[in-house]
Amino acid sequence: MEWMLLRESLEDLISDQDHPFTFKEPKVEAMPKKHAPAEIGRLPGYRSQNIDARKFDLDLNLVILERYLEDLNSRYGSIFKELDDEIAAKDELLEKITSNLKSCVRSNEVNAKDVVDLIAWKSLISLQIDTLVRDNVILRWEFFLELYSLTIFNTNEVP
Repeated sequence: MEWMLLRESLEDLISDQDHPFTFKEPKVEAMPKKHAPAEIGRLPGYRSQNIDARKFDLDLNLVILERYLEDLNSRYGSIFKELDDEIAAKDELLEKITSNLKSCVRSNEVNAKDVVDLIAWKSLISLQIDTLVRDNVILRWEFFLELYSLTIFNTNEVP
């Protein structure tokens, strides 16, 4: 009886290999209670045989699952490698972009410092020019006063 169930599950598995993405839930039977009294009409080793059959089913399902995973890996492993290569290329590009952004930020900071220095220089030069203009006005005023006083002095001497 157990062998017939095993054979049917193997036939189902072989027919399912044509459709590798379908997955059938394993039939879960109720686990036997521990220390249950012996049932009348059953052989004494029936429970251990039942447990062994379930263990065999689980081992068989594990082997089938491992084969299925190997098959998936062989089919789609190249896709994952291509994705890894694409991700690595995009990672390199992202590193370049971040380094370019960092250099732009540094350049922007240097330019901002240069602008501040230029504004300070401009204000200093503006103050110096204002001082020169005032000194020039004072010198002109003094020159005109001297010239005026000389002309008045010269006109007074010539009578």
